[in-house]
Amino acid sequence: MPARPAATITLLCALLTALLASAPTWPQADAAPVTPGSQPVGEPDPDYRRNWRGQPYWCRGGNCLAHGRRRMSGADPSSFRPLTGGYAVDRHRVWFEGREVEAGDPATWRVLAPGFARDHRHVHVGGHAVPGLDPDRTRYLPRHYLADDRQALYGEFQNERPFFRRLADVDADRLALLPGFSDVLATDGARLYVAGERVPLDLEADFRPLWSGGGIGLAFVSGGRLHLLCRSSGVDPRSLAHRVPARRQDRLLSLQVSWQGDGHWGLADGHLLVVAHQGDLLVLREGVSELRHLPDTPFHAVVDGHLLFRHPNRPPELTDLGPAQEDLRVIDAWVVKNGGSRWNGGAPDP
Repeated sequence: MPARPAATITLLCALLTALLASAPTWPQADAAPVTPGSQPVGEPDPDYRRNWRGQPYWCRGGNCLAHGRRRMSGADPSSFRPLTGGYAVDRHRVWFEGREVEAGDPATWRVLAPGFARDHRHVHVGGHAVPGLDPDRTRYLPRHYLADDRQALYGEFQNERPFFRRLADVDADRLALLPGFSDVLATDGARLYVAGERVPLDLEADFRPLWSGGGIGLAFVSGGRLHLLCRSSGVDPRSLAHRVPARRQDRLLSLQVSWQGDGHWGLADGHLLVVAHQGDLLVLREGVSELRHLPDTPFHAVVDGHLLFRHPNRPPELTDLGPAQEDLRVIDAWVVKNGGSRWNGGAPDP
């Protein structure tokens, strides 16, 4: 009896999937020296594969059915060798994610970290050569900053044509990212940079990043002041800028105020309950004496002994869930139990 069409199609799909999913065995990459702080060459990138004729191609995550394959016309099958971090080389060319790196020299190519490599002429991020930096001395601060001993650059490398910005007045040797914050933020200890642009403030010895969120790119302390990177106009009458001495320079708002907490719940000058909303700090209550943050929920806090809730996506207002009891327990970010009652998003949860 001839095979049914549906069964035949199923069998062909299974065979095709197995063929596309099969990973080839590539020659192992040669051991290569790396610069201080960089990563050595690791396992060959599994996203590079060969078709039945032996011609290399690339598909994201190895899933060619979902993402399609990137044909690599011009690749030399006999010398083609995947490296790590999206790179591959053959006798004549360098490749990144299946596209030729136009300025790459395969004879001197070294992968230093995922998406970061060098040859004898340039350093490269992704498939882009970065001009003007010393390949022997360049550090890469993923995903945007590069620095050698003379200068530092900020780059946007996601598009076909990269964008570069040279950092002004930077101490390139000390440039570092802010751990736990956006990778567009960097500092050399004396200056702060956002996407490569210098913030108009000389940092003091007490510089300390605090938090980000609520439309505020970064809140930090320097020179005994609270500083906010934001674009809010401060027109809301509840703005903290109307209650304390404030100064704005472009997108930097500096406030002469003490601060406790984060952008979800903060205590300014020891008695103003403040939240971050749409790039501003809004005062929701005065005369507060105690603020206690709760673990695992940014939407609840205990203020002067009462359990309060604030919805993150609505105009700032407080919902009082009653006095905090001994059985107060956080179930998840939205749900808490208090005084024998269960609350979900500020409302009783039966």
